[in-house]
Amino acid sequence: MNLKSEFIRKSIHILALIVPFSYHFLDRKIILAMIGLGVFVAVCVEVLRFHSHVFRELFNGLLGKLLRDHETTQLTGSTYLLIGCFLTVFLFIKWIAMVSLLFLIVSDALAAIVGRKWGRHKIWKDRSIEGCAMFLISAFLNVLIVPDSHFLIGMAGVVTACAVDIFIHDINDNLTIPLSAGIVMQGLVWLFG
Repeated sequence: MNLKSEFIRKSIHILALIVPFSYHFLDRKIILAMIGLGVFVAVCVEVLRFHSHVFRELFNGLLGKLLRDHETTQLTGSTYLLIGCFLTVFLFIKWIAMVSLLFLIVSDALAAIVGRKWGRHKIWKDRSIEGCAMFLISAFLNVLIVPDSHFLIGMAGVVTACAVDIFIHDINDNLTIPLSAGIVMQGLVWLFG
């Protein structure tokens, strides 16, 4: 995928910021209902895309240039993003859910753009030092801006999310980034209160 398509894709990804920002002001049940509706619609679109030739042609005509090659036969990143958001809000306490979602929505997007544009020093497969540095810096700032977050526990989440982004590629990162960071941070909260 070229840089322009990646930028458009990540710009759409950034629209998901509505989830952590809304969660700051709204009750968890309302956020889960909103995301749940989004998951339902996304799954319906996926089912139609896989089983209706007419719908698939329409979908590909509108959004096909933004799909990665594997998404033509698998779920799109947007569907995984909604599922990841739902599970993250469902499983974790508020500040951990918000931070984990910001890692996914902001840090992953910035790392991808910086890595594709300026990434010259590869550290693992297609991941670069430049992209990884952007992930770490932005994730660090995400921890700082979320109310009630615990700095040291948040830093453990930063390192976890970045490591998962670099090394885990068999499972969609819209699931692995927020869930792995959330599990580590939630575990540390339970251990150290």
